[in-house]
Amino acid sequence: MDQHYNSTSEQNNQFPLVTVITVTYNASKFILDCVASVKAQSYPNIEHIIIDGGSTDGTIDLIKDQVCFWISEPDKGIYDAMNKSIQYANGGWVLFLGADDRLLPEFSEMCLRLKDSNCVYYGDSKINNNVFGGEFTAYRLAKFNICHQSIFYPKTIFTRYHYNLKYKVRADHDLNIRCFADPDIRFQHYPIFIAKFADGGFSSVFEDQPFFKDRGEIIKKAFGLRIYLLYKLRRLRHKIKGRKS
Repeated sequence: MDQHYNSTSEQNNQFPLVTVITVTYNASKFILDCVASVKAQSYPNIEHIIIDGGSTDGTIDLIKDQVCFWISEPDKGIYDAMNKSIQYANGGWVLFLGADDRLLPEFSEMCLRLKDSNCVYYGDSKINNNVFGGEFTAYRLAKFNICHQSIFYPKTIFTRYHYNLKYKVRADHDLNIRCFADPDIRFQHYPIFIAKFADGGFSSVFEDQPFFKDRGEIIKKAFGLRIYLLYKLRRLRHKIKGRKS
């Protein structure tokens, strides 16, 4: 295991520390653009950490002097790395940014709105020329996930919730559903563009059959029978129309 701290950021009352977490594996082709987009932010208290899965393409050589902290060791996949990352995050707020994604300037505007430590704040993201976002209800979250590049989680959430490693691609959807259903956690949307994310990433290339198998029960347990039945009815309509839900 290799790891290194380059600097130590501190919390302050005016500008709470925000930790941006990037999970990498052989990301040398695009990681510097990701890092540059974090460095370009006007918000003055950002910590960027890299959780690397043991890259062999020079990724660490590129970023080792560019971020606040990095660690490189084998892991069990993206969500194992994301679970592990929390112990290294010093910020009161965390956002997960893909290695081939970019923060947009408005990220800094959202940082100034992070006030309630029991609230998950989320904005919008861009993919190509399309907008991915908007406000979510329980039913909408049952159908679609919130773009993880747009979500600011209070770090304290991860003392209660973790990514389920059973789900290799959709563990973030599972976690968001569970958090959304928690009466002690509030979700607040702002129509602010947080990130531009890459089409053709891991979640768009691979399917998660265990999650799709369990999804109905996850929804029913979290949101109750009404939302579950609405979700099942929607799926039935799509099957009748010959479309994939």
